[in-house]
Amino acid sequence: MAGPKNSFTIAGGVRAYRWTDAETGEETDVLSVTSIRKLCGEPHNLVSWKVANVVNLVMGVRKVEFTGPRGGLRKKYVQDGEFPGEFATKLLAAEGDEDELARVRAWLNKQADEPRDVAATRGTAVHAAIELGYMQPDEAWIRTQFSNKRLTATADDLTFVRDCLRQYRSLRADVPFVILSQEPQVWNLTAGYAGSFDALIWMMPEGTAPEAIAFAQKKADVGQIDLEIVKNVGGELVLADWKTSSGVYSDHVVQVTAYMAAEFVGTDGVKDDRVTELLRAAQKGALVHIRPNGWTVHFCAFEAGTLLAFLGSCAFARFLALHPEPTALFTGKLNGKADEDDD
Repeated sequence: MAGPKNSFTIAGGVRAYRWTDAETGEETDVLSVTSIRKLCGEPHNLVSWKVANVVNLVMGVRKVEFTGPRGGLRKKYVQDGEFPGEFATKLLAAEGDEDELARVRAWLNKQADEPRDVAATRGTAVHAAIELGYMQPDEAWIRTQFSNKRLTATADDLTFVRDCLRQYRSLRADVPFVILSQEPQVWNLTAGYAGSFDALIWMMPEGTAPEAIAFAQKKADVGQIDLEIVKNVGGELVLADWKTSSGVYSDHVVQVTAYMAAEFVGTDGVKDDRVTELLRAAQKGALVHIRPNGWTVHFCAFEAGTLLAFLGSCAFARFLALHPEPTALFTGKLNGKADEDDD
């Protein structure tokens, strides 16, 4: 599947972006915000999740999240097929054959991420519906989002997506904000990173009439809201990322901070001056946590310390990307070998 525009993949599946300036033709390669974290090392909670996931596969069970009869979320272990499970069945069928065991090992490595893929696909479907304005998508559309990832949507998946979108509709009804830009691609060529976030939003003044919000949204949809209008009306600009995961994490705060520190917005070598000006005026981030049983907006201020932490990771990740092997870092070597009869 193709990645974002202007992106490409380097060793280890790490994503990078290339900015080709439309005026000068100068090319600059930078790392993606999310790949920087991957290069520096995955968060402890994600590593723990992966270990637990492998244990579940070996035991022939998987943890699933579903919506209860009263709308609450529950997690439980369910049998993965017939006992003793697919892994044990494959392992016994290999009968110690090295080639067969290698195939079982490769299968286990691949399957270990499946539950995460399901959760990620649920989130992707919710994100896509919000971006496209599909507030109540039909079943066929949701199933297509899963089949595009080579997954089959279950009844729980359908319920999860629909309930999340119901909560998003509640959010839009209760919180007076306007989406000014969706999925803007941001760049910081000096620090060496790029990426895109979900939405740049305008939190309008408390008490703004719904009709005024709707009118502003129509203007925003055709790119007719600029920083001068925002200043005249009031309110504040916020960089927002939708999250459907079970929790929000410190890494998410670091990511939105990195996006706020971008030098400009642009794509295909052309800078978007209007959205860049709006982004530079945003001094607050928001993790919009949308779950099937509710929503929460976690605000975070732009903090120099948080940005410094990210820039340290950025420098380290770039170093690792440029030096996947230490050979070029060596200035010389000594080697030897003990004699076989040397006691």
